Amino acid sequence: MQALLIDDSESVRRFLRQVLSDRGCEVLEAENGRDAWELLGSGWVPDVAFVDRQMPQMDGIDFVSMVRKDQRFDSMRIVMCCSPLTTVDQRKLPPTAIQKYLPKPFVRESIARVFHDLTLTS
Repeated sequence: MQALLIDDSESVRRFLRQVLSDRGCEVLEAENGRDAWELLGSGWVPDVAFVDRQMPQMDGIDFVSMVRKDQRFDSMRIVMCCSPLTTVDQRKLPPTAIQKYLPKPFVRESIARVFHDLTLTS
C-alpha cells in the first residue's frame, strides 16, 4: 500500500511514517495541501492520503475538495487527521469525500486500527 502524509508538523509526519512503514506501507510526505497537489501532479496516485485539517498555503479541506473533483483520484482513500470537522467544513465536502477520521492527538494503536480498516476495504 502507498500512502501520502500531508501535515505541516514534521513530528506528526515522522510518527505516522513510522507506524505505516512498520506495516509495510510505502510513504511519501508533503508539508501542506499545495505541495501534496504538486506530488499528485506527477501522475502518482497513492492508495490512501492522511490529511491534516489546518495547514498553511492549502488546508486539508481545500486539498480534499480538489482531489474529489478529479477522477484520476477516485480510488484514493482519505483519512482526515484532525479534531472533529465543523459544520462549515462538512458542507464544503461531499459526504463520501473522506473515508475515515483519525482524531488528534492520536496514538500508534489508533493509526494501526485505521490502517487495518483501510486494508480490509481495499
